[in-house]
Amino acid sequence: MLRITTVLLLVAYCSGADPLIWGSRIIGTPMGQSPPMHFRFPGEALILMLMPDGTLRQMSIVSGSCYVDGEVVGRPCQIAEGSANITLLDVSRQAGLQVWVDRILFSTTFFVPNCTVWRSPMGEIDLQTSAPLSRFPKGQSQIELRFGVQVTNSRTWTAFYVNGGFACSWLGGFLVFNESHFCRDLLKDVQSGLSIFAVTISRSNTSVYNTFNWRSENERLIVTVDWTQSGESPAMADCRATTSSSATTSSSTTTSSSGPKLAYTMKTVLAPLSMLVLLSVPAR
Repeated sequence: MLRITTVLLLVAYCSGADPLIWGSRIIGTPMGQSPPMHFRFPGEALILMLMPDGTLRQMSIVSGSCYVDGEVVGRPCQIAEGSANITLLDVSRQAGLQVWVDRILFSTTFFVPNCTVWRSPMGEIDLQTSAPLSRFPKGQSQIELRFGVQVTNSRTWTAFYVNGGFACSWLGGFLVFNESHFCRDLLKDVQSGLSIFAVTISRSNTSVYNTFNWRSENERLIVTVDWTQSGESPAMADCRATTSSSATTSSSTTTSSSGPKLAYTMKTVLAPLSMLVLLSVPAR
């Protein structure tokens, strides 16, 4: 299980400022270059690109560029111990990104064009049920999370992990193993056809953030909960802006067509100024 020591250095404060996304997220940009994506993690990380067919490719970051299989896929890109900044050249090239730390999945990014087709590459886990993938419940003592999976037969396997540690697993939607009191059978949602796991997570006295891993046979999804920040995930606000922008005709004014990009740029500039998150992992 990952444990962290987090120091928050307040550089500037703006009332009502959006929280800074550093973990899991949904990117709704429909085409072209991605917005700048900021990631934080404890120690050193392995970054994998999730392809549309569900396969994974290792990403390397060298001299300001992101490479996969020797090809430049992003620019500018920077990585250091504890953080990375990534801008991909083409959002349609990949289905997502995964950040791994010490062989434990730490965060997941999914590309959902226009935030309209909420389908994972293999169609096993449901993205919309868990959205937003980063939560900011500062001031709250607990938070409810929901996860969805497509159970096709009695052998459909699903598992749930907290901070990298095993909590529950299911076969065909029925609980088979558990190490946590909140584990129970999945509930069938008649309207969507999905099997749902809803869980209320209470914050411990020492928790600064938690990661929750929802896993099927071939797919994984992380929900990041940051207890030190409050507000709506900027990714969901961007989704609404992207959806609204996609419905606008080409004759729209410059203000409306550039609005989402401008809003995202301001958030990525202001958020790092409002706090600096330093993460460290003690030896296990």
